[in-house]
This record gives sequence, structure tokens and C-alpha cells, in this order.
Amino acid sequence: MKNLKQRVRHGETVFGCFLSLGSALTAEIMGYAGYDWALIDLEHGAGGEREALSQMQALEATGAAAVVRVESNARQRAHRVLDLGACGVMFPRIDTAEAAREAVAAMRYPPQGVRGVAFSNRACAFGSSFRPYMEASLDSLLSIVQIETPEAVAHVEAIAAVDGVDVLFIGPSDLSHSLGILGQFEDPRPPRPRRGAARPPESCCPSRMTWSSIARADSPSWRRAPTGSCSTMPRARSSPD
Repeated sequence: MKNLKQRVRHGETVFGCFLSLGSALTAEIMGYAGYDWALIDLEHGAGGEREALSQMQALEATGAAAVVRVESNARQRAHRVLDLGACGVMFPRIDTAEAAREAVAAMRYPPQGVRGVAFSNRACAFGSSFRPYMEASLDSLLSIVQIETPEAVAHVEAIAAVDGVDVLFIGPSDLSHSLGILGQFEDPRPPRPRRGAARPPESCCPSRMTWSSIARADSPSWRRAPTGSCSTMPRARSSPD
């Protein structure tokens, strides 16, 4: 497994892309383009888990780690894509610390979480490497939660403090819309839901926390991403997050 989580922990700035077409060929192309990770979007993108599997298989031979955005923090949604071999999961619309804890629990086997034990799946080579996979999962599976509403902003310190939350991902379109300023990514009200790499106030950002957001390809901000502070991605499409 490509250990994206360890790269993030070690302070690397990593770049990725969204995969929204449900296409294995598109996933393979983007993987060979040199991205560190590729996010298969099951919240807004085309296709479902069957298409997610083919995209993960396509990414396997490339340098990009497969991350999947699921529809919610319901544990079954995370379990399915983890069993298929996802290196990380993004959870949308996490507004409270309790919701973050539920998301993290879905990523972890008991006693740390509630993930079900299954041997005959792709993640553990169909049973041939389940124990090594299970033992390494705490240090290898990346948990990303999205900050997309004023409620999430109000609880961001508590969300960031939840053990197992690795990345806070600012959803610029949803957050700006919920603030009544859709698309106004440079509006000064905190936190700035901007399309680019932004360092939030230190009071809201524990030293262990990684921040991420979406960068426009025509914006210079993503090129100035500070090493070790956030992971960002240039994005070609313009549909809402």
C-alpha cells in the first residue's frame, strides 16, 4: 500500500486530483500524470462502488494513492471502499467532533473502532495478508474530514482534536455558499474559504494537523503551498464540491 498517511505525517505537501467521471482510464491517466493521490468521488461523481474498484485497480500501477470520498460518515460506506483497497477516505460535511469520531471509528478495527473484520477482500489480498494489513491499518489509512459549514467552523478546534483525524479539508464551494458568499473565495470573513493553499489561524490548527483545499489551475496560490502545512490540488473542473 502507498503510505500517503506517513507522507502527510512527515510534513510533505502532497498534490492530488478529483476523479469524477467513473472512468478507469481517466484514473490511470491522472495517476501517470504524477499526482501523489487521486480522489474517487462517490459523493458527487459518476459511478458507484463498482466503478470505484476499477479506478483503484487502474491507479495501482501508478504513483498515485487511491482516496475515496464517500457519501456520509455511515460506517458501511467507509467499510466498502476500504475493503476494496482505498488508501484513505474523505468524509463530507463533518460539523461536530462527534461526527468526526464516528468517521474515524469507521476507519478502525476494534477496539479502536467499529470496522468489521473481513478476510476475502482486495485490501488484504483476499485473505493472504489480512493480519499484516490489520496491524498496519492504524498507521496507513488516511482519514480526511471536510469543513463545509459555519457549524463546522464553530467546532473546528474540537474536530481537529479528535484522535485519528489526519486532514481537515476545506470545501470552498459549500462553505462559501453556507456563508452566503458563494464563489467569493477571497472574502475576508474567517476562515477564508479560498481556492488555494491557505494556512488557517494557529489557534484553530494543532501542530499535528494538515489542512487541505482545492486550488484553481490558474491561481498562483497552489504553487505557493507551504511545505508541511497543507495538501492541495489543482482542479480543472468547475462544478460545486
